[in-house]
Amino acid sequence: MFQRSHEGLQKGDSELGLPTNNNSPKVQQMFADADKYYQAMVKAAQGLLLAIDSQSVEADVIPFAETILENEAYFTPTNESNCPPV
Repeated sequence: MFQRSHEGLQKGDSELGLPTNNNSPKVQQMFADADKYYQAMVKAAQGLLLAIDSQSVEADVIPFAETILENEAYFTPTNESNCPPV
């Protein structure tokens, strides 16, 4: 759902009730600026799911969770001061 809603906000998704892309240039730039954090979270979430699915006692999920938490702060800033320098 995270990936689908993220894509839908950019391109539209009728099933989610999201209109075809009407984003302003500023919003488009905000998505572009957040992309590396989004990609890092998606990759970490996929790794986390694989680790959980492996049902291995030795599966270490901590690095995946840490990556998600570290990047979430930049992906969903509450104000401009949370954003890293561009």
